[in-house]
Amino acid sequence: MLDESARRERAIEHAGFNVLNLDGADLRVDLFTDVPPRVLVPALPDTQFSDTLDREPPVEELAEQLYGRRCFAMIKGRSAEVAAIQALGRRGGVVVGHPLFMTLDHALTEIGATYEVAPTRDVISSDLDLAWLDERLARGDVWMVCVEAATNGLGGRPLRLANLEGIRDRCRAHGVLLLLDATRLLTNCHLLGLPLVEAARMYAAIPDILTISAAKELLVPHAGLLACSDDTLAKNAYGIGRWHGTLLEPLALRRELARGIERVLHEPAIITERVRQVARMTNALAASGVRVLEPTAGHAAYVVLDDAIVAGGGARWRALESHLYLLTGIRTMVSKYAAQRCHAFRLALAVGRYSDEVIDSVAPAMRTFFDRLADAPELVEAPHRELRVSRVRYARKEPAAC
Repeated sequence: MLDESARRERAIEHAGFNVLNLDGADLRVDLFTDVPPRVLVPALPDTQFSDTLDREPPVEELAEQLYGRRCFAMIKGRSAEVAAIQALGRRGGVVVGHPLFMTLDHALTEIGATYEVAPTRDVISSDLDLAWLDERLARGDVWMVCVEAATNGLGGRPLRLANLEGIRDRCRAHGVLLLLDATRLLTNCHLLGLPLVEAARMYAAIPDILTISAAKELLVPHAGLLACSDDTLAKNAYGIGRWHGTLLEPLALRRELARGIERVLHEPAIITERVRQVARMTNALAASGVRVLEPTAGHAAYVVLDDAIVAGGGARWRALESHLYLLTGIRTMVSKYAAQRCHAFRLALAVGRYSDEVIDSVAPAMRTFFDRLADAPELVEAPHRELRVSRVRYARKEPAAC
């Protein structure tokens, strides 16, 4: 029988030395993504709208309790961002805002838009520099501002409500649209000490467009929502989703989304518990001498990598990821964070996935990895053979600004 080390060596070789291809069964701890591997709602229909399996679930009514009175379109996952951008019917021009998640970046690239990352006001939030925004919007070529709650591209830092209101006021003065990625909105509110549901509605009332990936906080890994104040835009997005096959079908998926929203409304502690576990993991890493980004985020710990380790680009990054897995059984990725001028392992934690016992095992494992790297720096000098791109789930793409 193979020992643990030999099993990992076989697994990473079978995966083409690409940790993104590893099977979940071969991982001790998966910190690559904060998307849960399963639906986190009751397996049996046991809510007030489940008297018949044929009944359309009240997704919109439940979503309104979190995001207020809006026109909603139910889309699969991050496809909501693509549907939103295409539904606007714009081409070219300039969009500014936070470092973008790849799907929104792709959607803007597809319509020929130029994106500019806006500077932030301080290092503890993701608040935009409003003086810079005043000057930039005054030039007249910007048609939309995109911001994200608990911005992953800035290390999970929260966006303050007053700053979002200031962005809204400037957008209105210049006739510019405002899009908020509300995927981690509840986490954002908790990081600021705000009541989750009430504060979420206040945030959601400000932008023209909301995009929400349900995987991060609404407990279902396959669904997404587009919410806007314009009924025409929602209808256009619905049509685009139908054209591209990204509407939330079949009915069973919409039922799961409804039950996910309902659980969060009745049990918001499931979100705050994840924030507590991330803080526990981040503090343990720091206590063990592993350098982490501050302030503590709500969905991931960010382990900073020395410039000398990552110098040379993607080949070294892939080797680091592979060696981390071989030594510890942990999967994650090297990402670039332009605002912090650093590279980091993002240790992302999905809601409800691991016990404190598992979380507590991460810090000593990472300490062991860095100690081994110090003893044998040649680990990143020669990458593992030729990297094979994804066979099934993920495409390997070098991160841009975030």
